[in-house]
Amino acid sequence: MFSESAIVLGSALLAYTSYGLYSSLNELPQLKVQPDPIPRSMHWLNVRSRVSVDDWIKIKKAVKGNSKIRTPVCHCCGAAGPLECHEVWEFIWPRTQKLIGLKMLCHMCHMVHHVGFAMRNHEGDQVINHFMKVNRIDRATANLYIEQSFKKAKFLNHFSPFTMSRQHHLDLTFLNQSKFGLMMTFTTDERKKCDTHIKT
Repeated sequence: MFSESAIVLGSALLAYTSYGLYSSLNELPQLKVQPDPIPRSMHWLNVRSRVSVDDWIKIKKAVKGNSKIRTPVCHCCGAAGPLECHEVWEFIWPRTQKLIGLKMLCHMCHMVHHVGFAMRNHEGDQVINHFMKVNRIDRATANLYIEQSFKKAKFLNHFSPFTMSRQHHLDLTFLNQSKFGLMMTFTTDERKKCDTHIKT
């Protein structure tokens, strides 16, 4: 019989190895804008579902910068007009979804990052065409990137014998920077503080 400590160590090694496999899963060259893999267990667990409306406005203003100096444009395609704030994530050991950046995007570029959501909202064709145009790629290449994103999301959503769940910690310590002007301190696990009824 294996000891309890041996089982825990084995599970930890297995989980750690899984993250290594994830990072090398069919790696493709980075594009200007491309789909993000977000595991199903982390849907609607993000910055917007964690902070108040007022704090979300503060965050967006900080990301836009000084609009008196320049007109904000989409970070990916350079389009002017209404912009949306996109959260940039990294998946790290131990089983954590970590916020590593924020950027302002036009709606179409934002939906490229969330192409699965766009497809469910009947924007799929329009978003994929935008994805192809911005990156100057053909449909076969676009499909390859979308397929890779879906595979990674599924991989990240696997059941972990180490944590005995599919869940990830939600690390929002990126928001502790003074430029955001928030009156709270964020931790490496904000998951339980999110309001999952907020869908924006």
